[in-house]
Amino acid sequence: FSYFGTGNTSLCFLFSKFTSVMYYTGCKVPGMLLQRDRPTNHSMTSVLLGTANSAGRSASSNLLTKPAEKVDIAKWPCKGVGQPLQALNKFNGSKGSAIYKLNIDTGKYDKLSTVHKKGARFKTINACSVNPVDSIMYCAMKHSSKEYLVRIDVTGKFAYVARIVMGQYSATFDSEGNYYSWGGFKLRKIPKVQNLPAYADRKGIPDRRKSVIATLKVGADMAAVTANLEGTGSKTYLVGLRGETANVVRVSGGRVKQWSLRAKGLNKACNHWGSAWSFKTEVYFTCNKGKGVYQLDPGSVNLKTKQAKFYKAGDSAKTDSNDGMNCMKGLSPFKPVLPPRYEAARKLVGGGGAAVVLRPAKKEEEEEEEEADEQVEEEQADEQEGEDEEAEAHDEDEEDESETPEQVFEGLDKDKDGKVTLVELKAAMEELGTDLDEEEKKQQEQKISNTFAIADHDKDGKVTLEEVKVVMDKFV
Repeated sequence: FSYFGTGNTSLCFLFSKFTSVMYYTGCKVPGMLLQRDRPTNHSMTSVLLGTANSAGRSASSNLLTKPAEKVDIAKWPCKGVGQPLQALNKFNGSKGSAIYKLNIDTGKYDKLSTVHKKGARFKTINACSVNPVDSIMYCAMKHSSKEYLVRIDVTGKFAYVARIVMGQYSATFDSEGNYYSWGGFKLRKIPKVQNLPAYADRKGIPDRRKSVIATLKVGADMAAVTANLEGTGSKTYLVGLRGETANVVRVSGGRVKQWSLRAKGLNKACNHWGSAWSFKTEVYFTCNKGKGVYQLDPGSVNLKTKQAKFYKAGDSAKTDSNDGMNCMKGLSPFKPVLPPRYEAARKLVGGGGAAVVLRPAKKEEEEEEEEADEQVEEEQADEQEGEDEEAEAHDEDEEDESETPEQVFEGLDKDKDGKVTLVELKAAMEELGTDLDEEEKKQQEQKISNTFAIADHDKDGKVTLEEVKVVMDKFV
């Protein structure tokens, strides 16, 4: 476009709305070039007076974007005894978002720092976790219509890392620095976020919204553990609580898979476990209703019997709009509560969560195996009894309620046009052959196609009632 104006202020006002501009001028000003790239962080007065640095025409003139300023965020202190932390929004009537520490003695939360708004106007933070690789805290920061992964230091200073999907409120890291988040029943993964730069501005940062790896249930917060829970080698699992159910999700060593375990020992009044903490080999969850902190007994995790045990480890105040995090390298600040009947079998590592799989004493191990075997036998017996009853009922149905060709045709004719297509016929035959293996299904499908072609006398791709009788004689 062309712009005509008089005086310095009119040109300044126009340029102040752009990130950068390319303009042509015929002004007789000493040192002024006829073609100029003018970034907005330069003084317009200096440009008009010809005193700004100049290199002629810029090859990178861009009216829409400019490189954002990279920012370094300090590490969290992750040595010695660890601290159970929470990110809380508008806690106890306060404004904004802040990082709090659980006071082990009182069960109350003490503020450590407030996350600086600094003109960002964000609404809340959630899905926080400390990366064990770089010892930096990462959180999901929600703005009015967008959400971002940010780094936050102990003073509340933050910087933007990537744009993410709205609604993330549960998160953790594994030992490699992979960031897992959960929200809207979608589990997401951003690999090795310690390698991503952080920026002071959220404009132009990387977009990591396409990061879904599974649709499943986890919990309001989660911890990552590396263990041999399936007896097939060490793998990484995510653990979260929903009510009295512990959800275990495998995220390495194969496709993503979930187990839902009965969580014994938890307070039944708790249905929302908004904070997960892990200190080297110990994993804890806290109840949002203020009913206490509970430690997972890793030696009790059994994917076959679908059980896990928890023990109360301390008190905690009532919270909401929260998420827990801590340095996994720190020692646990909680007193030991697990029964002293286990010996360590192998070490587990993980960010945001860690544990040790512990082996029960031999006698108790044998008792648990016997209990598991009895349970499996009972389940098999119940299953066999159910199959027998189903078979008897099926036989009675065949004797008393045999369908006529007309009834079969009516069931096949989904669109009620008086004819049946090959697709409708294959769908019905597939229901009859649900116990067939893949090879048998292929053979049946080929046989159906061949027979359909013979029955379809007028070759219109559909068969009538009379033609269906021919097909039924072949298969029913």
